[in-house]
Parts: sequence; structure tokens; C-alpha cells
Amino acid sequence: MIISDANILSSFAAAKGLLLLFDILHEDVIYVLPPSFGLGEKEAVALCLREKASLLSNEKRVVNYCLRNDIPCLNLKALLRLLWKDGLMSKAKVKTMMVRMTKVEGIVFKTTEEIFAD
Repeated sequence: MIISDANILSSFAAAKGLLLLFDILHEDVIYVLPPSFGLGEKEAVALCLREKASLLSNEKRVVNYCLRNDIPCLNLKALLRLLWKDGLMSKAKVKTMMVRMTKVEGIVFKTTEEIFAD
């Protein structure tokens, strides 16, 4: 089971790559949470804890919480990296997706090193 924060879904939808998430993740695969989490974030993390599921989130505080608590979690950069590392897309096509995400959602990629480093 995989649970996703809405922002990851929205970003991939903006880049016309929503269905690629299933290719990346090979889909076979309430607790006390920080008060800074929104209700949706709390529900998603709690569900992951209960179901031993993976979380897709681009919220830094949520990703850090997951890392500290051994909850499998992937952020946008990790997902984009997997697209080309797993051979699903070329680096150029991933860059095109990123341009669409920036145009549609205003996402700013401060660095692409994490995504495209060999």
C-alpha cells in the first residue's frame, strides 16, 4: 500500500506524469504527531504507521518525521530521480516534467543535483 500527500499527486498531474507513479513504486508493495502537521498530513502518516505503508510527501517536516520514525517516504526529488534511474524516462524528459511543474504549480527547484547526480 502506498499513501500520497496531495501535493505529490498534484505535481505529477501538472507534469502529465501521474500514471508514472505506479511504474516507479511497483504498487505491491490517530497517533500522537507533531502539531505543525495539517490534518491531512496527520491522517496520512497515521495510516502509514498502522498499515506499514509508504508515504509520498513533499513537505520537509513530514519527510523528516518519517525518516526519524522508519516510515518509508519519498519526496518529489526522489520520485523524479527514480524515473530516470529506473529507465522509465530520460533525464531530458524528467527535466520537461519539472518545467511543467514549475509553470503550473510554481514549484521552484533550487538545485537539481539530488535528482540528476549519477
